[in-house]
Amino acid sequence: MTYQERKKARKRKQQIRSWMLVCWIGVLLFLLAFLFLIYPSNHFNRGTWILGMDMSRASISGAKKVLDETLGDLSVTVMGQDGAKVELTGEEIGWGYSKKDLKQIVKNTHETEGFFASLSGEAVESFWDISPSIDQSALTKILKKSIFTTADPVEPQNATIVRGEDNGFVIHQPVPGNILVDDGWIEYVADQIGSHISNNDFDMEIVIPTDYYKQADRSATDPDLLQTLAVMNETAYKAIMVDIGADTTVDMYLKDVTSIDFDGSYRIDEEKVRAYAKYLTEEYTTLFKDRIITLPNGRTITVKSTKFDTYGWQLNEEQTYEKLLTALEKGKKRAFAAFISIGVARSDGPDLDIGDNYIFVDIDKQKVYAILDGELFYETDCVTGTETDPARRTPSGIYAIWQHDESAYLEGEDYLSYVSYWMALDYRGTGLHDASWRTEFGGDIYKTDGSHRCVNLPGEAAYTLFEHYGEGTPVILYRASDNGVEAAEENASQAESSNAMDSSEETDSSANETDSSADESGSADGE
Repeated sequence: MTYQERKKARKRKQQIRSWMLVCWIGVLLFLLAFLFLIYPSNHFNRGTWILGMDMSRASISGAKKVLDETLGDLSVTVMGQDGAKVELTGEEIGWGYSKKDLKQIVKNTHETEGFFASLSGEAVESFWDISPSIDQSALTKILKKSIFTTADPVEPQNATIVRGEDNGFVIHQPVPGNILVDDGWIEYVADQIGSHISNNDFDMEIVIPTDYYKQADRSATDPDLLQTLAVMNETAYKAIMVDIGADTTVDMYLKDVTSIDFDGSYRIDEEKVRAYAKYLTEEYTTLFKDRIITLPNGRTITVKSTKFDTYGWQLNEEQTYEKLLTALEKGKKRAFAAFISIGVARSDGPDLDIGDNYIFVDIDKQKVYAILDGELFYETDCVTGTETDPARRTPSGIYAIWQHDESAYLEGEDYLSYVSYWMALDYRGTGLHDASWRTEFGGDIYKTDGSHRCVNLPGEAAYTLFEHYGEGTPVILYRASDNGVEAAEENASQAESSNAMDSSEETDSSANETDSSADESGSADGE
């Protein structure tokens, strides 16, 4: 290689080295610019928190991705006044942050504390709560197609007067229905979403206020309504005393039988009076009603009513209605219920009904139990009607002693019998009486050789019952099969219950003995 060639080669090497140096300097300057200018402007300081998430050293793009994903997974529940609700996800309504907002946070943090200063020493934490943007068009589109606008329209209900807890009246607030009057509610929902997010409240349940719904015509402050309320409360405790009988009365409140207009005046409502008469009849009629009775031995039985029952009382609905209406029209303070006259003693009132003094005849066991003051007072064997003869079979049911005579003659088609004690129970000749012609009582006699429906008693037993139980006394004639109880069930029930009614020490041991004056010459029933 010649000198000139070597000289040129050295010159090229020097040029290459110069260019390489320039390149390295350029790279170094770029790195320095990136490190001190570009990188800090695109990254958050250490200790920066956005919506409760740590964004230390995160880039704006990375932070935006995390925030958008988080918001997209969140949901919002929007509820209407009628209980309708719609679930919205953040992704559906375009929840997100713009890079412009995030860049502003970066800029603000750098101004407070330089980027590099935040990399050394203890980080100065900063917390940023900015509302995410919402795709208003997407939100509007979803809400307008939701149940809030597609459901069947329900008109608002006026404020009304209803009965309060203390028997008086109060105003029931109007109900707005579900008709939204304009699109202001959509803007309200959007504002609420932003407000919740800015307060780090991600568990959102937004209720559309009543103001955005079509309003009722009559508000709770309507003057006519308030005047009516005053009149109704004035009459709320005014009542007419209704006499049911047997020292039983009920109060018929004027508010229950009058209608009050919104001008504050009230008038008798005949339909309400009729309804009240119906209520009294159903509530206080005791005749022809089933009873659940607990006997002194603890055994509970259901006694079904029959059309022949004579115990209890029965109100006449139509006549009671007329009496109540007359009392109201004349401004009386007392009215009387009307009874259907059936010629028997009434009970001691609905609350007492059967009471603590009654006679219980167990046809299946051929036993008579006399209850006095709630305790077993007396018991005796008996003979009831011939079970195999429907015409002579003793009826079950709830009866009252309506005839109470000494020295009576009982007459039938084929008999005429004298009895010392006669306690009639119905109009067909059923009753309790002594049977001097019988020498035995109890057992299975009644199945084939019983009475003509009556309950035959030993002489002393008839006398005891006659002396202690007068007219109006309830008498229960009970046959298990007539009351829907199977024989096996009845036997189990009796076995489980106390035997007090069969083994009472108070029972007169002579109850099963026949009257000493009885005619022992025959066993046939004279009645």
